[in-house]
Amino acid sequence: MDFLKITIPELLKDADLKSAFLIEVKKLGIKVNGTCTSCIVGYYQQYLKRVKMSKDTTVTASKYRVVNGGLVQSPYSTPISNANITDELVEKLLSRQPNAAAHFERVDGKPIGYVEPSQSEINATPAAIKLAEANGIDIATVAGTGKDGRISVSDVKDLL
Repeated sequence: MDFLKITIPELLKDADLKSAFLIEVKKLGIKVNGTCTSCIVGYYQQYLKRVKMSKDTTVTASKYRVVNGGLVQSPYSTPISNANITDELVEKLLSRQPNAAAHFERVDGKPIGYVEPSQSEINATPAAIKLAEANGIDIATVAGTGKDGRISVSDVKDLL
């Protein structure tokens, strides 16, 4: 059965479908220890990561990872783990519980509250942006030496 074509609500409504899905999940080596809604959603996310994705299915990895043992969402749900983490979930928790930041870190090593600047906010010449992208340099990390801190090609070349 192709579980990529089944939606979460369909999966949760049909007991036979849920049983078949849990059997398939176990075959993939995913540890199954619950059948609550949040468990099934977490298993489905793990399933998507482990099976070959079809062209029309996109799954983005979270920019966060769990540290310090994770954080329980509520007394009735499972702890947040790297298997069921999503950017939306972490950002929602961080906005509601400031102490939640102790349980997460960004995969890229930047601080939890860091917001990526858009290209329009970066004070750099187009040539400097192009050169940085071509060499895998994050233009936001380059110190500009031009007028008002503008990043030039020479600033990027200094990092090469």
